[in-house]
Amino acid sequence: MVDECATHTETNGGSRDTDVNELAASPAGKPFWIAATAVTPLGKLLNDPTLYDEATLTLTALRESFGDIRKVTGRLERGEGTIGKLLIDDSMYDELRETVGNLNVTSRNFAEVSDQVKHGEGTIGRLVADDALYDQAEGALRGVTRATQGIEDQAPISVLGTLLGTLF
Repeated sequence: MVDECATHTETNGGSRDTDVNELAASPAGKPFWIAATAVTPLGKLLNDPTLYDEATLTLTALRESFGDIRKVTGRLERGEGTIGKLLIDDSMYDELRETVGNLNVTSRNFAEVSDQVKHGEGTIGRLVADDALYDQAEGALRGVTRATQGIEDQAPISVLGTLLGTLF
């Protein structure tokens, strides 16, 4: 198709069946790329400086991105960074695997304790589930509070008695 466009020299183009030739038609005796100056969609795209600038910026950004990707993959291949070490160093992988295993055990243990508390087993479970134990604890705290207040009430009298006793 490019060869056909390159050798086409008529400006009339062809019929509607040869629309591509009309697009690529160039003035008689001139190279086909002069057709880019025509007022066709292809000509507009090829001669639009904004499109050229945007395409150039996009290609530059792609080159930079690929450069960054090369740097990252190079670091990974050399075993640099955490992920690179995971890929290269088996001991790091083994350590991570052991840590995950320990977390799984801890999670199961926590689930067991939580289940026991929920069902009223153990001291904390009974405290959470049994109102009688709560009431006993509350009563004991009230007794301690009353005893403390009684000591506070008697403290000034005791201090006065101690002072008088030491003076005489």
